[in-house]
Amino acid sequence: MFRTSCRKTGGFFVSSPFKNLILLEKSAIILGATGLTGSLLLDLLLEDARYKTIKVFTRTPLAFKHSKIVNFTGDL
Repeated sequence: MFRTSCRKTGGFFVSSPFKNLILLEKSAIILGATGLTGSLLLDLLLEDARYKTIKVFTRTPLAFKHSKIVNFTGDL
């Protein structure tokens, strides 16, 4: 990180060599995606274009398939 002065505000701002790095694709992990909260979260993530992969861990397989979902079935 680099600390440089800002003439307009008289303050300082921090610049980073990674400031132009934009993360376009996100991934998410849901434990218990067949429950009430997990299923609602899964619906929101499926509609969100920023998320490319959603890894779900469930006791029973999901009732549907989707290209974003990677389903891991087992008893935690």
